[in-house]
This record gives sequence, C-alpha cells and structure tokens, in this order.
Amino acid sequence: MSRYISVLGLAARSCFLKGLAIMVVSVLLSGLLLYLLPEGVERESYMDENGVEQWIYEAYDLSEIPEVSRAAAPLAVGFGLLCTVMARTGGGKGAKTAYTVGRLRVKPGTVRRLWTGYYFMMLVLYWAMAAAMLYGVMRYRVGLAAESMDIGSQSLVLAFYGSNLLHHILPISDFFAWIGGIVGLLACAVGCMDVAQKEWTGQVGGPLMGIAVALTLGSFWVPMEGSRILVGIVIGEMVVIGAALISWSGGDTGEEAVDDWRA
Repeated sequence: MSRYISVLGLAARSCFLKGLAIMVVSVLLSGLLLYLLPEGVERESYMDENGVEQWIYEAYDLSEIPEVSRAAAPLAVGFGLLCTVMARTGGGKGAKTAYTVGRLRVKPGTVRRLWTGYYFMMLVLYWAMAAAMLYGVMRYRVGLAAESMDIGSQSLVLAFYGSNLLHHILPISDFFAWIGGIVGLLACAVGCMDVAQKEWTGQVGGPLMGIAVALTLGSFWVPMEGSRILVGIVIGEMVVIGAALISWSGGDTGEEAVDDWRA
C-alpha cells in the first residue's frame, strides 16, 4: 500500500500546487466577469421632444449573462493549462520519474491507473469549483434582478437550462449531460497520462490529449438541442480513451515490466 501512496505522492508533489493555482485564478476570473456584467444594455436610441438623444435600456435575460460576460473564456484557458501542467508531471530537464517509479516496484499498468485517477480527480475538482462559483454568482444576480423585475426562484433553474455554459457545468437533471461531462474529463485524464508516460520514456505524446481537450471544451459551446453533435463528441472522447488503452496494452506483467520503467 505504501508503494501506491508513494506513486500518488510523486504526482501530487509535481503538479498539485501549480494545478490548484490555475484553478483558483481561472475560477475567480470567470466569476468576476459574470459579476461585473451590467444588468442590461442600451440597445436602441431615439430623439426626445427636446432633440436630446435617449437610449432604450434593455435588461439581459438571465440565460444570456454567461455568454455575454465571456465567463467561459478563463475557464477554457484554465482547463487547457491545467491539462498541460498535469501532462508534464514528472517531466522536464533532469527528471528521473521512470527510474523513481521503477524503484518503487510498481507495475506500469498500475501506475497508469493511479495517475489517471489522480488526473481525473483534479479535473473533477476544477469542475466543482467552477460550478460552485457560477452558481453562487448567478444566485446573487437573480437576487438583484428580483428587486427590479417580477422573477422567482425558478428563474435560476431556467437560466441553467437556457445557457450552454451553465447547463454543461451543472446539468441538474440532464443525465446525458452528466455522462458526457464525465466521459470528457476521463478522456482528458487519459490523454494527460499518455503524454506523461511517453515523456518519461523519451517519446513524444500530445495528439490524444489535444483531441480530448478540444472535444471536451467544444462541447460547452454546443446547444443541448444539438444532441447529435454531443453524441458524436462523446463517441470521439471514447475513441481517445480506447486508443490510449490500446497503445498501453502489453508488457505490463512480471518483473520485466517493472524494469521497463528504468530503461
């Protein structure tokens, strides 16, 4: 058991603090953009009886706010940076991760599973932080809007169904959206592991992680009524997972596999 804890500790020491910093900054920037957006916009102008130009002020619909505020931008950049940092786990000039793991006498397949699980939980933490921030700010904005408009508590639920970003971040009762989000995070975790492992052994990785990240982020801009596109994205993410597993298969049993990490 101590060997497995040491393997996870190696991953945590390499990227946890960097990853956490990226999460906090990205989530705060997203929440700030959502918070600072005015309640509405001056859409049309007209001349009053005195010849003075007047503007017609129109309040944003709650479901419009996330898109208009560009709150998704820092979250997308942060997601890409987080995956890059995790993929570099144990890498870099002078790194001897493969040798260190080999000394712990842990099979390569076990290391992949442990580190993929660690990456997945890091991405889930980022997702949870983003969901909590967006929900909190949107709840605050609903409270403000309730003072000037006739809206109730159901308006927040409708906003999460009407906004692509909010619905993907917190799907509520949409089972397929939950499954799609989980598969996307798992594909990104597997992609990060693929890059990390190849870097340890002097190979070059990246395509699988790049495809997984692009598909996962792209799904947040797809309207929920575009179910065929979302199904295609989920299938693509599953293909990424399968391709990585196939490339990892073989050579994971016995002492020879343990020695492969030292080579």
